[in-house]
Amino acid sequence: MKLNLREIIEIPGGSVPFAQELDTALLDFPSVRAYTAPITAEGKVVNTAGILTLQGKLHAEMLCVCDRCGAEFPRTVDLDLHADITADAQDDDPEVFTLDGDWLDVDEVLSTSFILSMDTKCLCKPDCAGLCDRCGANLNLGPCRCQKPRDPRMAVLEQLLDNKTDEEEEAAHNSDSRGGVIMAVPKGKVSRQRRDKRRSSHWKLTAPAIVKCPNCGAFVMPHHACKTCGKYNGRDVIKVDD
Repeated sequence: MKLNLREIIEIPGGSVPFAQELDTALLDFPSVRAYTAPITAEGKVVNTAGILTLQGKLHAEMLCVCDRCGAEFPRTVDLDLHADITADAQDDDPEVFTLDGDWLDVDEVLSTSFILSMDTKCLCKPDCAGLCDRCGANLNLGPCRCQKPRDPRMAVLEQLLDNKTDEEEEAAHNSDSRGGVIMAVPKGKVSRQRRDKRRSSHWKLTAPAIVKCPNCGAFVMPHHACKTCGKYNGRDVIKVDD
């Protein structure tokens, strides 16, 4: 389908509506088994300040095949269309569509927008587990029963994991009924009384030793000059004001 835009090319604010069904034969994807309904699109081409843009919505319903597990699942695509249009044939921007004179190839715009919206890998769900690489079972339905070969390089890691599991079981066994862990009693248990007596020997205060001055009788510390008379060992060593 080609749309004539002669009426709005030179008229800012003008618009031309369109409604189109895409040819599904031109939209061939490996992951799409079939289209269950026509691909429809509707919208308008608007001239905004001299810039032409195609705006609208596209709706598609299809039956897809998961690229990871091979299961079929339905999928619906609702796409918001927005494409820039230019009359300059020398514009190399791949996201800008060029007019052929006054005509716009709407099929080209819609099919290109639809193709770009499709995922490169089609999955039935984001966390699809895929197929078993040995028996081909669908792991989304549950684990398979085949025995996978054990890598000998992982033997050391498996042994470490087994030892860790044994330690966790032993710790759980040593836990009491209240959820706490039973602690071992020290061999030399010290009572509170003995502990406090030992600490009190460091905390008690002792009075300083004092003696009488042989000259005036005032109390002074041993081997210190008297501050009252200023004598030490019968000699005047400090000048004392009367």
